[in-house]
Amino acid sequence: MVLAVLLGTVTVANATDDKDWSFSGFLDTYYQYDSRKPSEPLLFGRQFDIYRDRGSIAVGQLNVAYKPSNSHAIGFVANLTVGKNAELINLGEPANRAYEAFHQLYATYTFGGKTPITVDLGKFSTPIGYEVAESINNDQHSRSFVYTFAQPIYHTGVRVSAPLTSKLTGTAIIAQGWNEVEDSGKNKAGILSVAYVASSKTTIYCNYYLAEEGSKFANDNGIFGGFGFTTDSRAKVCLFDASVVHQATDKLKVGVNGTYGTANHASGASFEDSKFYGVAGYAKYQLSPELGLSFRADTFNDDGGVRSGTDGLSLSSFTAGADYTFKKNVVFRLEFRRDAANRAVFADDGTGANNRSTFTFAVAFKF
Repeated sequence: MVLAVLLGTVTVANATDDKDWSFSGFLDTYYQYDSRKPSEPLLFGRQFDIYRDRGSIAVGQLNVAYKPSNSHAIGFVANLTVGKNAELINLGEPANRAYEAFHQLYATYTFGGKTPITVDLGKFSTPIGYEVAESINNDQHSRSFVYTFAQPIYHTGVRVSAPLTSKLTGTAIIAQGWNEVEDSGKNKAGILSVAYVASSKTTIYCNYYLAEEGSKFANDNGIFGGFGFTTDSRAKVCLFDASVVHQATDKLKVGVNGTYGTANHASGASFEDSKFYGVAGYAKYQLSPELGLSFRADTFNDDGGVRSGTDGLSLSSFTAGADYTFKKNVVFRLEFRRDAANRAVFADDGTGANNRSTFTFAVAFKF
């Protein structure tokens, strides 16, 4: 299917003004060592960097975008992915792996006028959170606990965005649900998002998410709906999320992201009226155009166990990293991360531990 899409894209591109098309992509690889020794080479609590003491091709991604010079034409965006990350993103997808190869796939059209309105239809990344699925677009290679447990990754539906003022942009989304292409229930998700440019150096993002999540039917991974229930459950999920990004100097960028969510009346489950919340702080210092240093501290709490499966679990981490860009196309990353928990959730030679340290070496090839 992916090959057919690529061949069709190339054919259309050859018959169209090349300036209307853009192509890019990357290959993300890593090796990771865990100070603990789990019986299985898998790390609890990690979104994508899940392997211990082994190398992995995490993901390969091709980005294709068609932005027609004709203002009355419809454009599209396609992010085509292969690799373990694509599988991990879609673990709870009710359609199983049917749409796994398409990280994003949507048509887009902008209505002109005094206030241009952009309408997107398809599968697209969530506006919620500070971090994104593509590691090359993040300050660190790994993802925070806040990203992993408290935030969705993608939605499928209709997205409408428009500049409300010269500094304020608003977005409204009606979607299938939390990480779902095929809807697991009868109700849709609603998302409201605003981005406010407070100054030339500071931008504020706020998001609100409301949906009924869960399903009566499990997918091939035994998960009931994209929200991640392990039993036949339904819950009214409400999520507030806010981020602030500040360019303190030409070389220093800092940011903070906070998320607070509730999952009420989860029928058939042991956790009702649960809440989950977390906060993460970020700093990136660019020593030179090629060399940067990054730091992140985050904490996540799961009161009721609706996200992690462990009632009352509290997780925190500190991450320090360095990245070096070679010839603008190859990015080398070194990362040290220290995780801690109030429970012995980190596997260690058949037992458990409440902390661990990981060392990661990652290489990304961009084109």
